Amino acid sequence: LFVSKEVSKGNSIHTRGQKLSAFQMSKKEYDIIEGIKQKITCDVDKKTDVISITVQDQDPLVCATMADSVRQHLQNFITSYRTNKARIDVVHYTKLAKEAKKEYDKSVSIYSSFCDSNQDVELQSYISKRDELENEMQLKFNTYSAMRTQREAMKAILDPLLKENVMVELSKDDET
Repeated sequence: LFVSKEVSKGNSIHTRGQKLSAFQMSKKEYDIIEGIKQKITCDVDKKTDVISITVQDQDPLVCATMADSVRQHLQNFITSYRTNKARIDVVHYTKLAKEAKKEYDKSVSIYSSFCDSNQDVELQSYISKRDELENEMQLKFNTYSAMRTQREAMKAILDPLLKENVMVELSKDDET
């Protein structure tokens, strides 16, 4: 279950600058992580979407450092999640808009061909068929228009997230 990969110096664990893997950790690393998890709580106020991070430890500096680290990791995760989700939504609605555009163009072609080949025809069956094709064409256009609107809405959500992500990256560069 546990992998012995740490180099022990007294009670400290050194992982040679590598991140710990949840699937390859020693019993000692697991116990340390479980101890840290016991000291940290996160509460989400669903009305305001505010996340409260609480850390309990004897040393106030350790509490502040751990709380700041948790805040930074949580902020990065949420930003990454929202950005990736918005990207997926933009791709999805772009695909749907392209498909709807093809369907609309096809219905315009059918309607136009029908109208061109049946000019000056006064038979009710032709008029009914023309109206049916026109209604179908309008429905296809409405679908296409709705998909374009959704895609633009998703782009509007994505753009600020990308700018926020750039600002986070720039502030990280300033710290180093």
